[in-house]
Amino acid sequence: MSKNQPSLFQRIKVKYQSLVRRRHKKQNVLNHWNKALADLEQSSTKPDFSGIRSYVSFIGYPRSGHSILGAMLDAHPNCVIADELNDVKLFKLLGDAFSKPTLFQAILNNTRRKMDRGRDKGGLDNGRYSYLIPGGHQGKFDRWLVAGSKYGDQVSHFWRHEPEMVKNFYRNLGMPVVMVHVTRNPFDNIATLGIRRQKQSDFSQQFKFLSHLVSAVADFRNWLQKNPAEPITLIEFSHEDFIADPKKYLIEISDALQLPRDENWLEASSAIVRNSPHHTRDRVKWTRKDIDAVNGLIEKYPFLHQYRGTISTPTA
Repeated sequence: MSKNQPSLFQRIKVKYQSLVRRRHKKQNVLNHWNKALADLEQSSTKPDFSGIRSYVSFIGYPRSGHSILGAMLDAHPNCVIADELNDVKLFKLLGDAFSKPTLFQAILNNTRRKMDRGRDKGGLDNGRYSYLIPGGHQGKFDRWLVAGSKYGDQVSHFWRHEPEMVKNFYRNLGMPVVMVHVTRNPFDNIATLGIRRQKQSDFSQQFKFLSHLVSAVADFRNWLQKNPAEPITLIEFSHEDFIADPKKYLIEISDALQLPRDENWLEASSAIVRNSPHHTRDRVKWTRKDIDAVNGLIEKYPFLHQYRGTISTPTA
């Protein structure tokens, strides 16, 4: 490469700047990706990626408990799991230049940066939740066996609009993939989204957003059922069941990923889970129209049937 020829990452940055300004016009999104690409360009130490044998991803919806689960997996001594690194977007952006080492380096940089910031995230009412696992390996590892990224709603979004891109991404990994789908009561999903956004958007917007993601997940499930040869194992459970018995589902996921059993990790991870889920639906006034719409969504998709009858009487 000549001295005047831009580097791969400079070319990627220019391309993505154009993409963001044209489609999103969100400076915070551009800043996020500029930071991620700069991390890749500046990485000086290259870990050994040769032992990575499986990949974990998430599909679903925001406010479903993915963050805490991703943090727990990242704390395992043989796992490095990024938080909200859009791996499918990176695959699309890099095109023919995509490589697994580039992806794995981006994942490692992401989790190290999260640790530098204390591994906490914003919650309801401007609160902060800590996802730090005492004694865990977040941001580091003993022997790296499993990589992945937690960004479930973005995988759903991509599947809805560009399913072939998602398929090609996982196929290009050339390794078994464990896809985690966590459901949560749609009334709580919608209520939490509205509260987090300080009610800047009304029920119809929140409902439409969630409905699109649920539809994408249903389509993905149907595709996977019809294509059993795909190297993807789908693990599904509810947010409420996970809170009731986190160790059970951590074991299920870690066994599917062929991770060594680590009792200290299981105990430390389970200990940070609160005793009961937040019923944010109780903080929202529901009209008859709203209730019928959400109950219709629940009835349409069998994987939501456990939430039948949550709310039947208007509170507004």
